[in-house]
Amino acid sequence: MGFRFRKSIGLIPGVRLNLGRRSASMSFGIRGLRYSIGTKGTRTTVGLPGTGLFWTQHKPRASPPAQRSPSAGGHSHETRENTPGLVDSSEPQAINALSMSDLAAALSKVQKRWRILPAIAVASLALVVGAAQAGSDELVRAALVLGLVSFVAAYFIDRFRRSVRIEYALEGTAKTVADTLKETFLEVARCKALWAVLAENNTSDWKRNAGATRLASRKKISPRLACPRSVRGSVKFPAFRTGSQELYFLPDAVLLAKGRDTAMVSYQELRFSNRTVSFIEGSPIPGDAVITGHTWRYVNKSGGPDRRFNDNRELAVCAYGELEFFSESGVNCVIQYSKNDAADRFARAIEILSRPESRIVSNPITQLRSVGPLPLLLFAIPYFMTAASVGALSYKAGSVRQSSASSSIIERQTGVDYAPKIVDAPKSLVPRYDAAPVPRHDAPPRAQAVPLREIAEPGPSSQRECLLMANIDDRVDCLEAVHANGQRK
Repeated sequence: MGFRFRKSIGLIPGVRLNLGRRSASMSFGIRGLRYSIGTKGTRTTVGLPGTGLFWTQHKPRASPPAQRSPSAGGHSHETRENTPGLVDSSEPQAINALSMSDLAAALSKVQKRWRILPAIAVASLALVVGAAQAGSDELVRAALVLGLVSFVAAYFIDRFRRSVRIEYALEGTAKTVADTLKETFLEVARCKALWAVLAENNTSDWKRNAGATRLASRKKISPRLACPRSVRGSVKFPAFRTGSQELYFLPDAVLLAKGRDTAMVSYQELRFSNRTVSFIEGSPIPGDAVITGHTWRYVNKSGGPDRRFNDNRELAVCAYGELEFFSESGVNCVIQYSKNDAADRFARAIEILSRPESRIVSNPITQLRSVGPLPLLLFAIPYFMTAASVGALSYKAGSVRQSSASSSIIERQTGVDYAPKIVDAPKSLVPRYDAAPVPRHDAPPRAQAVPLREIAEPGPSSQRECLLMANIDDRVDCLEAVHANGQRK
């Protein structure tokens, strides 16, 4: 049994100094609740005295980051220290501002064009709301169809306006290098497994991490030949998609796509490294991977299994290849692949392209063109003319509906059915209340004062006739006459 030493000294109530052969610590608290700070980290302990139940949490101190060096067979254009944290590139606008590529200026220009999609979406929504308020189902359907068609059209027009067309006419050595770049990329793509490293962090808790001092967060990827969204044409380029960014290897530059924006970096300013790393694999092992050793999920100081854990399984240590691309302008991308020598030729081709003294592909671009305002005009003019027509019909339907609502209010207030229409009614049938009756000598004595009810029968029928008159003054005079006639009766 080895020699052990431990001494606990009470300084003041609740504070103790703990001394050991290899460490020292200071603890604070009472029985059942204690917090310790020492040379190996911090520990929090909570428990119920006398029951044997307790909970403890240990946070070890961080150790210096472990360095990984390239293997003997790897290519390393330039190496840098692996900084812990997220593995992600800067924003494309910032990369273009520092880029020396000729394509960077052209891409920045077209990407600064404003999008018409938000304006079309707001205008279409306003048309649908206006048609709904007008109460016309036909107009609502027309506005919905117009909004849907224009939304899709605006989306593709934005992509067309915010992209450039690139066509290559590679000849001689330039064509050989471009073909070699594609051929060697396909060798990397044929690996059984490829991952994009999203984040890396150091850890000192090697006991619970199979002896590892550096942890990596990975995501499986599928490399392919593709064309970026910001480039129009039938030419496809080698592409890695790593999380939120895509890396395209053109014959004369590297294109970085992140979201809806893109950036260009020349091979002369691109830095890369190709190395072999040891990775403790906890997932199924790819068929083309090289196994260099084994370890345990929980290890002790001697490297053997920790017997305190029942689910302590054996893990394989694999030799994986790792490609890292970075630049001073902000490019940051790490690719891990299962066959550790699959990217040797691909890295060699990139190294040749990135030599400052020999520009093998000097100017392979034969056409770099962006569209003018014609597509926007061909779409905007018919759209706004149709939208104006739908808006005018909605306004007219809304006015008719408002007039009908006013008629309903009159009917509720007077209790008489009201329809706004013109009726040919002679004004001579509507006497004024202050007009004296005209005596007629040839009429019987009873007809000397003609009763008003013989001319206009008072009651609902006379009121209806008054309300049907088109002239407002005649309508008021008629209603006053009917009212006066009622008082005489």
